[in-house]
Amino acid sequence: MAMLHVTTAWTAGMLAAAAFAAVSCSVERAAPPSYHGMTLAPAKGKPDFTLTSMDGRPFHFRAETDGYLTFLYFGYTHCPDICPLHMANIAAVKKSLSPAEQARLRVVFVSTDPARDTPAQLRAWLGHFDSSFIGVRGPVPEINAIEQSMGLPPSERDTTAGNYGVSHAALMLAFTADDSMRLAYAYGVTRKDWADDIPRLLEIRPRRAAIKVRNALAPAPIITGAPAGASMAVYFTLENGGPADTIISAQSPVARYAIIHAAMSGGEMPAMDTAFTPVPVPANGTLSLVPGGMHLMLTSLGRAVNAGDSVPFTLTLRNGGTLRATARVVTYDSLQTLLAR
Repeated sequence: MAMLHVTTAWTAGMLAAAAFAAVSCSVERAAPPSYHGMTLAPAKGKPDFTLTSMDGRPFHFRAETDGYLTFLYFGYTHCPDICPLHMANIAAVKKSLSPAEQARLRVVFVSTDPARDTPAQLRAWLGHFDSSFIGVRGPVPEINAIEQSMGLPPSERDTTAGNYGVSHAALMLAFTADDSMRLAYAYGVTRKDWADDIPRLLEIRPRRAAIKVRNALAPAPIITGAPAGASMAVYFTLENGGPADTIISAQSPVARYAIIHAAMSGGEMPAMDTAFTPVPVPANGTLSLVPGGMHLMLTSLGRAVNAGDSVPFTLTLRNGGTLRATARVVTYDSLQTLLAR
């Protein structure tokens, strides 16, 4: 049987209440009456982590759930009770929503048992509930680190039996479209509870960023058709019409890693500073990422890239949410002329 590992890592007594609710199969009604889940006050920011999706590509959680009402759950497909009940309940309520509402909802299931939860197993198991549910996986130490970063207890494998179980926190975390973690739903929440809360949560809209991405360009590799696994730079200008903000991370669905680099002069050979985050964006001003200075480096590309292609990327801001943009892939010969426009 799946077990709940109890810890006191969450602040303000939240995890203690959650653990009690999960163990007793009922919900501690500490939240305001407008919601059936347990409210985080104040709301927490959305975490930024990358795991592997069921189709084998990198899944950047923050970027790929930007603007959606997102439910995040850590569990495993061989769980006999808690995991399937959560998935079945939320899937049933999702089907009762309008098509437009359904399109604004995402459910992400993070496997705590990657040894048995292969991509095929995750796809088949989640498909029993809803084919749009997203299953992701990664090394156990990485999963545990993500859980602990959000105040959840790390998952633990029960090795006393051959058909083992995995302890995990029986909590469904709710992130509204403004990238805020607002609620935690414990085991025992009913379909009626979900039906009451989800429409209200969908009413919370994304924040409008005052910062815009302009003239994003990426020089194509000199060798035609950069093979998968190659790297490429992205240059652009940020125009900020509001208060100062900070870039805290970047992602791209075409690359495993997206890092702000800076070309540094020193000695006879230029060096690259690969730890140039966070990056401040001045108030009511511009920030340009250009050759010879700061730039966004995409590494471990998942596909070949040629001039004429486009490369999407997302910047996460400390205060302004996320910025989505697309860089046009151009030749080196035309790069400087295009950047000057």
